[in-house]
Amino acid sequence: MIHAPRSPWTLLLLALAGAAACRAAQSSPPSTARVTAHERPAVLRPDAPALLAPDDQVAVQDSAVRLRFAGVVEDSRCPREVTCVWAGRAVVEVEATVGEDGPQRTVRLEVGAGEAATAELFGVRVEARELAPYPSAGAAARRDEYRLRLALLPSAGG
Repeated sequence: MIHAPRSPWTLLLLALAGAAACRAAQSSPPSTARVTAHERPAVLRPDAPALLAPDDQVAVQDSAVRLRFAGVVEDSRCPREVTCVWAGRAVVEVEATVGEDGPQRTVRLEVGAGEAATAELFGVRVEARELAPYPSAGAAARRDEYRLRLALLPSAGG
């Protein structure tokens, strides 16, 4: 049989301990581990967006094109804990290469910004859907902490 605490001080201490544990869990730093091979698809398909760390590459299904998340160019998104006049934006660079050492092209995409988030590279149309981690007040993300969710879209021609 479990007995409920009788003292209001006991209840207060339990509530404070719970709040402290919750606060500690929320403020723990994000993982800096690289995306492992089992988390990252070997091939980018229309039904499976890829989650890429900076410098990670993924092959495009039915294509000789490989895509690389070159990095974050700008991350001026308003932190969740702050009220901002402007929401800010996140801009990433994605590099496409045809074959092993064929032609290359690099584009800048504004994450989640409609047409500014998409580009066609060597007949492959991609979209920058999400960039994590989302900024928090007073703590800028390090380069190796970023993860880009990149999706393959149908090409503009069909």
